[in-house]
Amino acid sequence: MLFPINYVNVPLNISDRVPDSSKLWIDNDFGKTEAWYFLPKNFNSDNKYPLMIVAHGNADVIDKWVNIISYLRENGIAILLVEYPGYGRSEGNPTQESITEVFIKCYDKIIERPEIDRDRIIFLGQSIGGGAICALAKERKSAAMILISAFTSVSYFASQYFLPSFLVKDEFDNLMTVSNYKNPLLLVHGSNDNLIPISEAEKLRSVSKNAELIILDGGHNTIKDWKKFWRDTVVPFLHKNQIL
Repeated sequence: MLFPINYVNVPLNISDRVPDSSKLWIDNDFGKTEAWYFLPKNFNSDNKYPLMIVAHGNADVIDKWVNIISYLRENGIAILLVEYPGYGRSEGNPTQESITEVFIKCYDKIIERPEIDRDRIIFLGQSIGGGAICALAKERKSAAMILISAFTSVSYFASQYFLPSFLVKDEFDNLMTVSNYKNPLLLVHGSNDNLIPISEAEKLRSVSKNAELIILDGGHNTIKDWKKFWRDTVVPFLHKNQIL
């Protein structure tokens, strides 16, 4: 249910259009995993830039995000797309432990780059990616976090499908992470999300002193126009919190 890797379509040829210099391969005990790093457009080596680390949903791969992030790059944000073990060209199996390991290694590797402003790291997770990003947020610092269509924990999510909690191997306790997160948090949720109800976002907001909840029309995959979403929701949030 959490990681339907056998049903995830990998678009053809997108990887071939990503420069070799943008591709990172992370060595793990279970094999290699992939990440793609994108500089801001109009990059100047004399400047420092904010970085957004992205964790996609469970039916995606990083290939599908190359065009989605274009507007952010135009606004001076560097982007790191991290693939889950077992997805796309990455080896291993996706679990909370393996995903957390990969995201931590990617974080530690990318912040060494001279153009990255370590005080302006942004975490963004969509759906199951909210679990990946919250797991990273427990271990590494960020200036802000954005959770799209996120849940409180997998145990709650599983209960909606009448699965007993003892069967849950990967808890992804987002509620605990959010309750301890001190920096600005943006929660975005669809008003008619039938997969993860909006009450989950409201619970996340209730345990945070720094959370803002934006409710959009639509279901679980509520964002159809990503450029509009970045322009009208995310970029103003980053400006308001002095990250851009």
